[in-house]
Amino acid sequence: LDEIMTGDLLWQGIFNLGGYPFRVIDSEEKGDYDFSPAISFCVECRDQAEIDRLWEKITANGQELECGWAEDAYGVSWQIFPASWNTLVDPSHPERAAAVTKEMYTMKKIDIARLQEIYD
Repeated sequence: LDEIMTGDLLWQGIFNLGGYPFRVIDSEEKGDYDFSPAISFCVECRDQAEIDRLWEKITANGQELECGWAEDAYGVSWQIFPASWNTLVDPSHPERAAAVTKEMYTMKKIDIARLQEIYD
């Protein structure tokens, strides 16, 4: 296990499996799900083309959710987000981070150019 972080209602760990990074998250909050989003995939994408390609494949027989989250045909949850996310919400610029986060809450599929525009 590479990293463990805790919050009020959230526990998460980051580890590598077969050379690929995985993040596990648990929460005290309960949801009404057939398949638990407690097991989900977070995919960090290098550009908009990669986001678009993955989003299209995952949601083809699934559904779009908010904030870059999608569910595939099997009910597995995926978060598709840009590699630049940590820069866009850098806590050393709280006003920018808040504005970018607020804009992200209006999206389903993440639009990197729009988030960068808000950041700038």
